[in-house]
Amino acid sequence: MRIVQVANFYSQESGGLRTTMEALAEGYHTAGHEAVVIVPTEGRRIATEARDWGSVIRVPSRAIPRSGGYRAITDVDMLCAILDDLRPDALEVADRLTLRPLGWWASATGVPAVMWAHERVDGVLRAFAPPGFPHRILADLWNRSTMHRFDSIVATTGFAAEEFERIGAHNVVRVPLGVDLEAFQPSRFDQGERDFLLGLDADVLLVSCTRL
Repeated sequence: MRIVQVANFYSQESGGLRTTMEALAEGYHTAGHEAVVIVPTEGRRIATEARDWGSVIRVPSRAIPRSGGYRAITDVDMLCAILDDLRPDALEVADRLTLRPLGWWASATGVPAVMWAHERVDGVLRAFAPPGFPHRILADLWNRSTMHRFDSIVATTGFAAEEFERIGAHNVVRVPLGVDLEAFQPSRFDQGERDFLLGLDADVLLVSCTRL
């Protein structure tokens, strides 16, 4: 099988989405499939980069204001032409905004397609829209349209799934992201390190792991 993944919020400096897509691609390759990742670039030409697990195709895109350097692919016709040439056996879209029309392409060509829900539309609207903006109403309308374009909506967390579940989406599947069990396991516990971090006066150690 040739499995094609397409995303917007992917860059060399990004973390979670890039890590997830490349880990999936490596897993597909290990299972005997060909993986192709299509992502934005600031250049003006389409560029292809070979990887051990397949290839990365970088396509021209627009900078997203106030996003910290992320870019979005807005030329969907160009993407569809690339997909026509690739003829994938399965399509995965990891973007809730400009790449939704790829669901229509997949339906028209008979290619199974899934939408990865890593984040929430109402959360994005809440972050960027002015106070009083009806973010939940618009998110529900947007998500109703999205769920009909793809065979499945894959939510990586219950938090991401909730906004589809509240509109009665029938095609939501929860697939939690994995944990590196070699890095995170009880055998790595270090009482000396814990005592050092706690200091002399505390007995509770709180660890916060968040995106910057």
